[in-house]
Amino acid sequence: MTRAFALAGLAALANRKPDLVLVDFAMPGLNGAEFLVEAARIHPRLPCLMITGYWDTDAMAESRIDCPILRKPFTHAELRDAVAAALGEA
Repeated sequence: MTRAFALAGLAALANRKPDLVLVDFAMPGLNGAEFLVEAARIHPRLPCLMITGYWDTDAMAESRIDCPILRKPFTHAELRDAVAAALGEA
């Protein structure tokens, strides 16, 4: 069942392109890095932001995904700044 949630998210990406994909590293079904690899196949240059309190550096390195990381805990201002940077608005 948990993989179904990740697949539903990817299916939603197939129907439209959001301005930004925001994921946590620890997600049900696929980790955030795996999700972003699949998302990049649908939308190759889709801006992304990884939010996590746990980060597996090997998984991100293996994925070859270039995605900024915002570590938990963070403030509203840090989130605002990270989203702006991910969107190229910094």
